[in-house]
Amino acid sequence: MHLQDLMRRMDCRSSLVANGIETVLGTMRLLLVGVIFLGIGFSAAAQDMPGVAVGKSAPTFQARDQFGKEQTISSLMGRNGLVLVFFRSADW
Repeated sequence: MHLQDLMRRMDCRSSLVANGIETVLGTMRLLLVGVIFLGIGFSAAAQDMPGVAVGKSAPTFQARDQFGKEQTISSLMGRNGLVLVFFRSADW
């Protein structure tokens, strides 16, 4: 084999590797742009959500618990605070 043939083969292989790397980088760029747009969309959707804004106090209310006892936020509040979740079942 001549030296020129060997160099041509090596050049072809290196261009294939370079094209593969460019394809991978292009795909990664597209994925990054997609993730950025998803983040922007979720952020905008979260701002339109109904409910109490972050950092604001919940309004006072009274409701009966599963035992029929009247509860308020202050009656449920513990020394570490309160996590209150309202869940609407699709099949109750």
